[in-house]
Amino acid sequence: MSGIDEFLAGATAVAPVEDVTVAEEVSPSEAPPSSTEPSGVVEIITPSGIQIYYQAAPRRLYRIRLHADVVPEGDEEDYAEWREVVSCSKVTGILDKPGLVHWGEEIGVKGVQELLRQNFCDAENLKSWSTEMTRDLMKRKGLRTWQSRDKAADRGTSVHRALEGWAMSDGGELVSPEVFPQAEQGYVIGLNRFLSESGFVPTKSEVIVASLLHGLAGRFDLMGRIPEPVSLVTKLTKAGKEHRETVQPDSYLCDLKTSSGIYDEYHLQVAGYQGMCVESGYEKPNQTAILRVSVDGKYEFKQGVAEWLDFWWAKGLYDSLAAIKERVR
Repeated sequence: MSGIDEFLAGATAVAPVEDVTVAEEVSPSEAPPSSTEPSGVVEIITPSGIQIYYQAAPRRLYRIRLHADVVPEGDEEDYAEWREVVSCSKVTGILDKPGLVHWGEEIGVKGVQELLRQNFCDAENLKSWSTEMTRDLMKRKGLRTWQSRDKAADRGTSVHRALEGWAMSDGGELVSPEVFPQAEQGYVIGLNRFLSESGFVPTKSEVIVASLLHGLAGRFDLMGRIPEPVSLVTKLTKAGKEHRETVQPDSYLCDLKTSSGIYDEYHLQVAGYQGMCVESGYEKPNQTAILRVSVDGKYEFKQGVAEWLDFWWAKGLYDSLAAIKERVR
């Protein structure tokens, strides 16, 4: 087992946010108060001096402020106090997701099928069960929609850890899929295929960025460059057929997904990250991209088509809806 593989052993028990590669990492001092003890805490300072506080639990939140060393004299009230801000993913969460209805229906049908398959019930007595009884049994067997969602989060954690491990070696060492649970190994295989085929050169991973101006924060997975023209899989059909295109050399901001497809909101999300790179003091990558890996060891690399203005409109809508909710109260 290699050094990187040893580091990743037991990776599914560790949230990737706790190992963020940042410009400057500091102790979580003056942490914003919480009703329960916060966990999964990261506090960093970006190259431009934005101080970002993140906690994973008891609820996920970002708070930002300008570090005391760079606050303009007289602007302490505006920039020196902690300010809770919204994440990019929460902004894009306001968009309609019709596929979730189909997904939830499918999980419910598969759950009942699994109860029947495992002889927890039969078709006759199932007819007499109440909805609550069926839901309770599905919960005890781990078949509810939120339990399926949490399993998806686990696989996402694993593949992100694999990407981080590779980036830690400056792109010189692929992480062995065998380090992870068998059900998650296909996603890591897909990731390794992309990394091998693309020749991607990493410069930063797990990058936290923020905007004081727009009240935003977020974290993306990878920054780097593709050094030369290369044929990559840019689309996977539902049947698993791969379509390839030649991708040109350039600098890229990439976000990694393990979803069943590449959705419109992903394009908005990476555009938001790209815009925040500038205010955070990072060199702005020329291109954005979404890298999706699948359970059967495949990948698709889709260049982002949204721009900062597109995301800005989505943030404006988010703010308007938040203001309406406040007025309704």
